[in-house]
Amino acid sequence: MSEKLCVDTLMSELKNIYENKPETWDLTAALIKESLRYHAQHNEQYASYLDNARETVEEGELANIPLVPSTLFKNPAAKVLSGPQSEIQQYSRSSGTQGAVSLVPRDETSILRFIGGMSASMPALLGVDRMGNHVGIVLGKDADSAENLWFSYALACITIEIETEFMETKDGFDIDKTLDTIGKLKASGRDLIIVGPPFRALDLAEAYAERVGKALGGKDFIITAGGWKGEKSKAIDNKTFRRVVCKSFGLKSDKQIRDCYNMVECNTAFFECEHHEKHIPPWVYAYSVDPVNQNKKTDGEGVICLLDASANSYPCFIKTDDVGIINHEQCSCGRHGPTIRITRRINKVESRGCALKMAVGKNTDNANRFHQSIYRTPASHPLLKGAGSDNE
Repeated sequence: MSEKLCVDTLMSELKNIYENKPETWDLTAALIKESLRYHAQHNEQYASYLDNARETVEEGELANIPLVPSTLFKNPAAKVLSGPQSEIQQYSRSSGTQGAVSLVPRDETSILRFIGGMSASMPALLGVDRMGNHVGIVLGKDADSAENLWFSYALACITIEIETEFMETKDGFDIDKTLDTIGKLKASGRDLIIVGPPFRALDLAEAYAERVGKALGGKDFIITAGGWKGEKSKAIDNKTFRRVVCKSFGLKSDKQIRDCYNMVECNTAFFECEHHEKHIPPWVYAYSVDPVNQNKKTDGEGVICLLDASANSYPCFIKTDDVGIINHEQCSCGRHGPTIRITRRINKVESRGCALKMAVGKNTDNANRFHQSIYRTPASHPLLKGAGSDNE
């Protein structure tokens, strides 16, 4: 892939990917368009999909690039693979909490870039030195035990470049082992990065306050990811969560508590800064659209769309099922680039609106586009054509 050097250079060589360097942010459009050309050349079905919208794409606006609905990855007949099947390292799968399971083909390049993106974001947003004093404590499985479950795999990768211990085995999450590990590491003078879903971090915090009670240090971090999947009864709002966890661990500030947003269909994770804003790196272009008319929004809530140049084995131009806000104003933390805030999941009425307007050509008012939508008639979607043969 010809943009490989640029994407990989951004991830590995820039000291801070959120610095105000015009040449860095000017690369975004070029990287996305080069990624588009690559997938048009290596994915026959996406190329056909693209041809129907060629005129609008060539107008230059990134928002004109045809999107792949995240729903499509739930259909095993979908042809989303760019390149040979033999290069796929894993079919990353979602947890299936919404019903059907998504399957996303990832080759070595895509996986290494996912990891590289996190490795670039951690120092830039947390100030954590890869060779420093921090130790990771993951409240989940190690990557080898994740069995392609993307949430577990992604969680394990957050602290992949530092010494890390994992607190879940085949018998489940071991809270006693976790408390003991925290005690031993703090006694030896180490700083901690505790990573896990919010419900598990909350359980650990409450147990820590009750059974240990000793305040953690000012350089310790709690990173959450994945939301309250499967534990909706425990869900609390973000501010309350940070207040409870901060008090229970004796943290000096809730700036030591950060959240991360990712979905199996996207090849980049978005981390919070100390002001709890999730920053978008320069190899991703994000925008939102009105759920009814699909017009690009300049402010307020909309359905989130993500164009990610880091994916090599599939076109990562995703229309998500999430509603949120893309903010292009400079963050209070002083870092540059847009931020993303997820507010909720799309509802059924909005989903039907998306279906009515799912773009497969220039004329967005054409009524037959409704019947070409994956939401309404999956078999008619361009990426499902020719599904009877293998993509080699």
